[in-house]
Amino acid sequence: MGFTVSVLRDRITLAAVTPEWEDLALNALEPNAFYRPGALLPALEASEGIRFVLVWIDAGRRLGALFPFHGPALYKGLPIVALKSHRHARQRLCTPLVRAGWAHQCFHALLEWFRRDGEGASLLELRSLAADGAVCRAFAEVARERNQMVLATRASERSQTLLVSDGAWGELATSTLPLLRWAKRGVANALYIRFR
Repeated sequence: MGFTVSVLRDRITLAAVTPEWEDLALNALEPNAFYRPGALLPALEASEGIRFVLVWIDAGRRLGALFPFHGPALYKGLPIVALKSHRHARQRLCTPLVRAGWAHQCFHALLEWFRRDGEGASLLELRSLAADGAVCRAFAEVARERNQMVLATRASERSQTLLVSDGAWGELATSTLPLLRWAKRGVANALYIRFR
């Protein structure tokens, strides 16, 4: 069974996959009403620079995951190009829609796409995830399997952000950790993790 990744940037192409998107939302590992078609399609009119990274199961027959990102753009004024989870002003959680039973494969596909392409970004920010949620746990397991460098920040007991690096930035992360802490003022703590 193959997994493919596609990137959609406009309302028309995204609206074309609405039935698959609705099915994914109904079968998500962790539901997120903010990432359903009715909430996100209008956001495309009001916001530029949103791209949707879709992971398809079985060569495009079924939608396995949907990751809405902003960017690529500089991260918090640092010389690091990043893709960041889309977040509306009234939105509290940015948990991506990931199909139950397929989370590991979908996260592997996302991280492989990020390593190969990633829209030119060297940092991927999965922000405002439920800290003890199934999606965050599944991502941590995949990162451990891939020996992926991750910076985890916890804004509260309920919310966590994962910063995933690729390439040379991984080495830079250790030296810029104090800068990242400063750039993310208000974060209770930051942890540099290299899963082994």
